[in-house]
Amino acid sequence: MSNVYKSNIFVKYVPKATTEDQFKDIFGKCGTILSAKLEDHFIYVGNEKISNYKKGYVLYEDVKQAQKSIQMYHETNILGFGRPVEVDFWRSKTDIKQQNDTMAQQNILQLINLQRQNNRNNNPMN
Repeated sequence: MSNVYKSNIFVKYVPKATTEDQFKDIFGKCGTILSAKLEDHFIYVGNEKISNYKKGYVLYEDVKQAQKSIQMYHETNILGFGRPVEVDFWRSKTDIKQQNDTMAQQNILQLINLQRQNNRNNNPMN
């Protein structure tokens, strides 16, 4: 991961009414913002595309400022939404997919090992 992205955070469950200026004001309390962006989060319900919240991205000057924002705002209602915001370091889709693939492989190996253990316990002659 590039060093520049280590100070980038992702914010989920931002209320739709939140403006980019409000968003910057709140997250600017944690440090110097190099860039910030809000966008609607869309899901499909049937054939209809709907959005009931926004997601945001903040790039801080350094990683300590990003860490501070995570510590201050993760799972809080700082923005007034019915659901607490989720604040964490930004990760690329490739990183997320790689982590999910690794977890799936580990789960499969656990199942294989459990099955082998069961087979040994049920067939002590083998």
